[in-house]
Amino acid sequence: SMDYRLKACLLVLVDDYEASLDIDRLSTNNNLSTSRLQHLFKEQTGISLSNYHQWLRLRMSFQLISEGANALDASIGVGFSDQPHFSKLFKRTFGYAPSQLLKKHGKPEINIMDVALA
Repeated sequence: SMDYRLKACLLVLVDDYEASLDIDRLSTNNNLSTSRLQHLFKEQTGISLSNYHQWLRLRMSFQLISEGANALDASIGVGFSDQPHFSKLFKRTFGYAPSQLLKKHGKPEINIMDVALA
């Protein structure tokens, strides 16, 4: 069973995925040290907090692209300030450029709570 403080952090991340990751705020709001939060997150999810935040943003960007946004608007919409960096991360993460992934797999069905607890 997942630690209740970690669940609270995941809900904040999902609710505010386009914002910069603020580990200090997350840890303070959940009565954890930053190092304890990072350790607990990795231990219970298998991924680092920063990698999860990046993955969440990329996944949500694909939702925006599937709804008709171009890569630039999607990258800005999820909080990236550099579209080429976004495209490089997207391709490295999913193996395809956003438009290629959409053509190959079609419109995603993303439930935001599944994203939070994936």
